[in-house]
Amino acid sequence: MLRRTDWLLNLVCTMLSVCTVMFLGSALTVPCFGYGLGPPLGACVNMWPSHGIDAQSTDPPYTITVSKDTYTAGEQLTVFVNTTDMYPEIQFFEGLMIQARRAKCDHVHYQDAVGSFTLEGGEDFLGLLNCQGGVNSTVAHRAHDHIYNRTFTWIAPSTSVGHVYFRGTIVRRKITFWTTLKSAFIRDTSDSSTPESCYVQTKLANTVTNAANIRILSNISVLVSIVIWWFRI
Repeated sequence: MLRRTDWLLNLVCTMLSVCTVMFLGSALTVPCFGYGLGPPLGACVNMWPSHGIDAQSTDPPYTITVSKDTYTAGEQLTVFVNTTDMYPEIQFFEGLMIQARRAKCDHVHYQDAVGSFTLEGGEDFLGLLNCQGGVNSTVAHRAHDHIYNRTFTWIAPSTSVGHVYFRGTIVRRKITFWTTLKSAFIRDTSDSSTPESCYVQTKLANTVTNAANIRILSNISVLVSIVIWWFRI
């Protein structure tokens, strides 16, 4: 039969092991955007590749251009993603995520992807995601490769959603990425309002992870207090 001290030590080791696994799990389970089969659906809203670091603060060395600067409901526009000569050492990208969004920042759905995309025949780098309930509403990589440009088609919604712009996150390498890539405004011919370019996150937000870690550390503190009390009685 185990002595009280042996039983207690076994209990402490077990609980600390569990807490350690939970702590490491909360710190390491972040969506990987830039490799593998592409970004997860959890990245649809903030388009943020959570690698534990901030996005680049410089201007993106990539561009999104569109075949027209206006659109009508149901119209098809060609979208081009290209590298630039801004940084000669950066001549490719390995991952991307592109959406069309409303250019009205106080709209309740300003973060929703609007319209849908189609890809060119034989495309083996890009795929389509159904973000925020929209079918094929997002273009994203689905393979790992060095890419210099891509072309695809955007189909405007069948009813007016106002002015839009294309927003993108592009990954040069796993820990080098830009979240602020934007096209010029594509104006809705039926809308007379002024388009707006909405805020884009560039700093890592660890609120959820930190909250989980604080809870785990709190549990460890409680455990230590119990151990101290036990040995004093």
